[in-house]
Amino acid sequence: MIRSGRMRVILMAIASGFLAYGCLAWVPALGTEETEVELLSRLPRETHPGKRMKLELKVARLSLKRAETAYTQSNPVLAQESLEAYSERIQQAWTALERAGWQADRHVSDFKHLDFRLYEDGRRLEDLKQKVAYTDRAAVQEAQAIVRKVREEVLAAIFPPESR
Repeated sequence: MIRSGRMRVILMAIASGFLAYGCLAWVPALGTEETEVELLSRLPRETHPGKRMKLELKVARLSLKRAETAYTQSNPVLAQESLEAYSERIQQAWTALERAGWQADRHVSDFKHLDFRLYEDGRRLEDLKQKVAYTDRAAVQEAQAIVRKVREEVLAAIFPPESR
């Protein structure tokens, strides 16, 4: 038994240091995001439709961020290419679930995740459209139309029309 107060404090400091180091060793590095190249390299290997859809959404989100940055840097050509890549990835995310024959009532969380991301992206595209010059809005409006169309299809899968 430790009787000295000073020794108790030293041992407690050492023990808490080891505990903190052990906990931090298991925590992944904060603030590190996967690059587009890393995500694209994982896509062909992913066979699970839900995980593939989420990877496609991550790649799409990176393309959308690249388009936003390109517009702020007055580079409409790069922005348009990025928005085209974004639209393609959004369609592929939906196709990943559709092609697998997944039903929304059995895989609700994946369909809701896709719907929520499409909703968020629709809002981001609307904000982007307000910031972009009128002459450069066509690419943003096309991306909005695709997001709207895919979201309507997802919602129709989640909430199918009642058969009479």
